[in-house]
Amino acid sequence: MSDDEIENSEPYESESDDSTEEEVGQGFVDERVEVLWDRDGKYYPGVITAFDGEEATILYDNGDEETVALAGLVYNFL
Repeated sequence: MSDDEIENSEPYESESDDSTEEEVGQGFVDERVEVLWDRDGKYYPGVITAFDGEEATILYDNGDEETVALAGLVYNFL
């Protein structure tokens, strides 16, 4: 869509529900992820057990747990 089309477009009601940050964050809970660990360049699998919109608590398969900012993390959903 060009800039002119955007400027001339009519506003509309979204068909999706407005979600709070907390509700969006809850969508990450119980998701399996693999997280890149900087020290050895390997990915480690785990589960997101909590998410507050900025930080996630991850329980790794090896039993370790950490709370980290997702914005600075290299990870993939499994």
